[in-house]
Amino acid sequence: MASKEYEYDVFISHAVEDKADIANELVARLKEAGLKVWYSSERLRVGYGVDETIKEGLNKSRYGIAVLTHNYFKKNWPKKELYALWSRPGARVLPVWHNISEEEIREHDPILVDNYGLDTKKGLDYVVEQLVHSIKEGQVNSSAKNEKDHPLQTFNKPLAVIGVVLLLPLAVWASWYFLVRDVPSNVLVQSSINKRITAFQQEIMSKHETEMAREEGIPASDQQVKSYYERYMSLDSYYRNQYHFNTGYAEFNFKKNVEPAMGIDLDVLSPYNNYEFELPDIYVIDKKRDPPAMEMTYVFINSQPVAYEIIGAESIDDERYQVEVKYENHIRYLSVKLTHLNTSNGMKRKQTSCQGFLPKETYQFEKEENDWVFVGVK
Repeated sequence: MASKEYEYDVFISHAVEDKADIANELVARLKEAGLKVWYSSERLRVGYGVDETIKEGLNKSRYGIAVLTHNYFKKNWPKKELYALWSRPGARVLPVWHNISEEEIREHDPILVDNYGLDTKKGLDYVVEQLVHSIKEGQVNSSAKNEKDHPLQTFNKPLAVIGVVLLLPLAVWASWYFLVRDVPSNVLVQSSINKRITAFQQEIMSKHETEMAREEGIPASDQQVKSYYERYMSLDSYYRNQYHFNTGYAEFNFKKNVEPAMGIDLDVLSPYNNYEFELPDIYVIDKKRDPPAMEMTYVFINSQPVAYEIIGAESIDDERYQVEVKYENHIRYLSVKLTHLNTSNGMKRKQTSCQGFLPKETYQFEKEENDWVFVGVK
């Protein structure tokens, strides 16, 4: 259905947090109806900047659908997309309201609520039907004054004049934001992410190799590790579990801090599921204490490469910029030390130490004189 001027029928502007709740299904339904849809989850790829990719999507799309939610108005990025859509000739923006009231939308943007919008309370089938009809017709019905008469409508004349006056500064700003603003280059952003991943991985492996050489560690099988683990678990003794997580920029101790930082339920990790690694490299260091004493360490190393996706970016001010990155295979190294010595208290101890990236990290850039530089991760 895309015209000769546009590669896509519609651009989906949404908050990342709303993908699972509404955006993914809405996109699937629109595609089933035969529309060509630009959707960030399918278009943002490693090696391409967020700004340039979204700008391209905006320019190549005939309509924009803004999925308005509480999350949408909390985030800077979706609102920038909305203003950029408004800045284009024709301002063909079709808002969808999801789990948000008219009064709440009015607090954020009176122009939106006074002119048009589809509410998902009427059902997604209804919403999709009206969107598809309007987009395929290539026009919206401007004869009705609100959704009760027709779900989608253009500005009426009095409000259109007000809207133009109010939105003109936003349109100028949006054009500047996507076309001429000074931000870190895509090359700098990508190289900073890749350098962080490479440098931290090399640091982890260097320390591992040093420890294996010093402690005479050897490669092992998962069956060997399970036998050590079962022996430890069978010991009838008081026990203590300790946890540590290192990201290269921050360190976390105690289960209550490590678990949310890693984004993993630590209780489900064990040698029986390879600590949720796929085809890990495994090593052991066995001090060979006389039973029932034991002192040994086993190591699981993630053999799968780190993958990442840029899921957001924004300017903090003229001299600060940040990029949000989401990882896959973010835990790179896990070691477990099992100890039970012939001491008076007879306590056994399990010390779990992990190294890797947070599930999501924010890369920070700052302006130094006339150049952008990477300054760290949080």
